[in-house]
Amino acid sequence: MKTGEAILQRPGTLDVEYVKVNFMKLPETAESDDAVTRLLQRNFESDFLISTEQARKEHEQCLDGLTLR
Repeated sequence: MKTGEAILQRPGTLDVEYVKVNFMKLPETAESDDAVTRLLQRNFESDFLISTEQARKEHEQCLDGLTLR
C-alpha cells in the first residue's frame, strides 16, 4: 500500500475497512533511530510480519505451484 493507506479490521468483527493515516515526520535522533530499530526487530520476530524479500519468495513459490489450464 502507499504511504498513508492502511487496512483496518476491528477486534470481534469480520469487516475490513480501508483507512487513511496521517503521517508526521519526526526529527531523526540517535534515540529515535534506536527505537525504530527495536520496533522493527520486534515486529519481524512476531508471526504477523515478514520481510519484503520473504513475501516475494512466498509469492514466487505460490505462483510456481499454480498450473494454467
